Amino acid sequence: MPEFWLQKNFSFLRENFLLKKALHYLPVLIILLGILLRLMVYFQNRSLIIDEANLARNVVEKDLGDFFQSLDYEQY
Repeated sequence: MPEFWLQKNFSFLRENFLLKKALHYLPVLIILLGILLRLMVYFQNRSLIIDEANLARNVVEKDLGDFFQSLDYEQY
């Protein structure tokens, strides 16, 4: 009888432990999912969209000091 009482009244500790364990690994799982999705897009070898291409042109064509001024190609 005491064992059943202990299981019934302290089961929340076990559930709370599992919840803490799951929440501990949640950020790692989210980061891994993000990496996986980014790698999928990378390996699709998609070209840059116009906005990204204009930004890339600014990075290639400008000197470091020019980045403190407004960017070209309608980049704000």
